[in-house]
Amino acid sequence: MSALKRTVRIRMESSGGGQSSSQLTEGELYETATGSSFVRYAEPDQSNGLTTTTVKWNEKEIKIVRHGEVNSDLTFIKGARMSGSYWLPKRSASADASLVKGAVLPPRGNDPTEGRMLLESVTRTLSHRNTAGGCSLKWSYELYVDGRFTGVYKLRLDIEDIK
Repeated sequence: MSALKRTVRIRMESSGGGQSSSQLTEGELYETATGSSFVRYAEPDQSNGLTTTTVKWNEKEIKIVRHGEVNSDLTFIKGARMSGSYWLPKRSASADASLVKGAVLPPRGNDPTEGRMLLESVTRTLSHRNTAGGCSLKWSYELYVDGRFTGVYKLRLDIEDIK
């Protein structure tokens, strides 16, 4: 059975690491017969090139997968420590790698300027609620890069039907 799909407006709010941001974009919301839902959208900030983000959730977890110029994956389950990764873009791998010493894993191919940072999340809070014509996801987590604590982050995704 295929998922039901509809066009939605997505507001993303994040804070942590001494910064906060809010972005608005449009995407596609899919609801499956198994109770999972996911939203897919092109990231509105094109400074890192074209990247498509998929956020999938159910009652117990949220998973974020990014593909394109930026590639990453991270899963959030309340109280659990989950592993993920962030592939450094070829053009900026050396600059990004210098921000977190020792966090770069071996390159994917033969290009030494590409690398992968190991990410881990420990989810403190996680909630989602359905709203009239959409839903809201909220979670907070500790982020570790190569085993080093980098801060506590809070994210909120508000998804609503476009009328």
